[in-house]
Amino acid sequence: MDQDHPEERFADPEEVRAEREMHLLLLEAAMYAQMARTNALVAAAAQIDAAVESLLDDLGGERTEDLRRREAELARR
Repeated sequence: MDQDHPEERFADPEEVRAEREMHLLLLEAAMYAQMARTNALVAAAAQIDAAVESLLDDLGGERTEDLRRREAELARR
């Protein structure tokens, strides 16, 4: 019995256990979904970084002062 949930006093203990287990499974699923989104963002950032590096190489690899400043600003974030 849970004092924070007085309605559980009258509920079937097996139902209460099953409902709590279901909530834990939903939380776990949400956690894995968030991890997948984070991994996708990291992968996309790596692809963007590679594309920028490729473009810079195509331009002779020269980084202007403005680009260096922007890179430093992004690195701080």
